[in-house]
Amino acid sequence: MNEFMVFVPFDATDDEISALTVVREAIPPEMEASLRRWIMDRLRSQSMVVLAYDVADLRLVHEVQAALRINLGAPADGYLQLDRAVGAIYAKGVQVIMRVTDFLLSRIDPSQEPETIASLTRLLDWSHCKYKVDMSGPTARLAARLPEGIEEVAQTAIGSSQEAGPLLFKAWQYAFGLTPQPAEAMDFAVKAVELVVTPIVCPNHPSPSLGNAVAYIRDQGNWAHNLRVDGDKAPPNTTIHHLLQTLWAGQHYRHVDQNAVPPTLGQAQAHVQLAALLVGWFSSGAVKRGEADA
Repeated sequence: MNEFMVFVPFDATDDEISALTVVREAIPPEMEASLRRWIMDRLRSQSMVVLAYDVADLRLVHEVQAALRINLGAPADGYLQLDRAVGAIYAKGVQVIMRVTDFLLSRIDPSQEPETIASLTRLLDWSHCKYKVDMSGPTARLAARLPEGIEEVAQTAIGSSQEAGPLLFKAWQYAFGLTPQPAEAMDFAVKAVELVVTPIVCPNHPSPSLGNAVAYIRDQGNWAHNLRVDGDKAPPNTTIHHLLQTLWAGQHYRHVDQNAVPPTLGQAQAHVQLAALLVGWFSSGAVKRGEADA
């Protein structure tokens, strides 16, 4: 989790506090100048001073162009005025600005420049924009900001299983990262759940899959969870079966109907959150087979 959160004035009213915690657009107006300064500081050449203006680190600008497949007008060699380079980035709009920020962030060694990462973290958190700094991977990256509580559940699930955790982490990045890939998010979500569920549900199957686990739980009928149950309105076995079936069915475009439409981003994000719940449940022992039939 990030160290910094939205700043709440000591005399803020309840209405003001509620407004401060609303997730906002990518670049709120009062954040724009500060973000531009952060980008300029990262792109500024530390080894060249030419006349009266700052020069961009040409090698780094070339890397930005290649990685993001954009043209910033950088020459093959010589000098590139810093203002011109940053102006070319801003001329391409908000998405490119944030992608450049994400790339520059990913190139920072957290052990060498922690304050550089922290300064961007503070800026994004205090502005409560739609992106935040994510430190859960090997490098810092931008990720979508979710309402408080949702991400904590996912991080708990990622840490709950040594085998499934890395797959769930990849699914989360594909679903909520700056450049989401819905199909990949869905695939890794299913793989993560499959890895933690099949050893419990169908340990003796020669080549177990999530589809096998769905069928086993449906047919065995005696699986339970730790949720409080309201009579027979939602039998535990039915709940577990339907959750797994829902996740598995989301991959119909892979294993049932090759002509099916791939998932939308919204669908993929919902399935990844469902996967986090299931990984957490099965890893913690919250789901188990009835004692009499085990």
